Amino acid sequence: MTTQQQLQHLTQQQLQQLIQQQLTQQQLQHLTQQHLQQQDSTNNYRSNQTVFKNTDADSAIEQLARRVHLLARRTQENRLLARASRKMVLSRVLTFFSLNPHF
Repeated sequence: MTTQQQLQHLTQQQLQQLIQQQLTQQQLQHLTQQHLQQQDSTNNYRSNQTVFKNTDADSAIEQLARRVHLLARRTQENRLLARASRKMVLSRVLTFFSLNPHF
């Protein structure tokens, strides 16, 4: 059975549930992104304060290590968001075809 045939068997209630899940995922992504931006702003402020207070070599190395860690975390989070975004697009496409069976 093809994907389109499977979608044609979905009930209206199941489609509504899929749409609600998609909206919930979008809201969660938005809140997560806001939280990360606030956290990054706080971390950047603290990092800048640390740079001005500590000028010796050890503190500079610690600062670089923190920045590398932050960049690695952002990269991982971006990968997760990209994966979630691809799933959301697929969900939208499937929903579209299920609601428009003449395609």
